[in-house]
Amino acid sequence: MTRDEFISELEFVFNVAGGSLTPETELGSLKAWDSMGMLSIITLMKQVGSSTKVDQLMEAKTIGDLVQLAGEKLD
Repeated sequence: MTRDEFISELEFVFNVAGGSLTPETELGSLKAWDSMGMLSIITLMKQVGSSTKVDQLMEAKTIGDLVQLAGEKLD
């Protein structure tokens, strides 16, 4: 999965318009950044092969942080 595909998946998970998320987008500003959203992100991280832990996700503040956590697994 490429970085752009990963961000597109995040847009789907967070139910926002395509192209609306940037690395600077704060997770706290997204309505779907809740327990269900986090479960979806964990599933997405597993799909890309990342072994990201829940505590790492809890520390994430921006979309860029999520991309960085998946980073080495993205093409």
